Amino acid sequence: MRFTIFHLIYAALFFFLFIFGIQYSLFTGNNKISNNINIQILWDFQFSVQQCMVSLSVLNFMI
Repeated sequence: MRFTIFHLIYAALFFFLFIFGIQYSLFTGNNKISNNINIQILWDFQFSVQQCMVSLSVLNFMI
């Protein structure tokens, strides 16, 4: 069971770094996004995926 929890944690960390890299490249490049709605959509998506991963980790830990 520990093996699965560690995989979920590493997957969540990898996904967080992947999304962070996309956001960083979008906001520091020549084509900066000035629309706050697009920024909010990216953050909401990242947050919902993180919450999903935490929920899966908790469920696997309880089983």
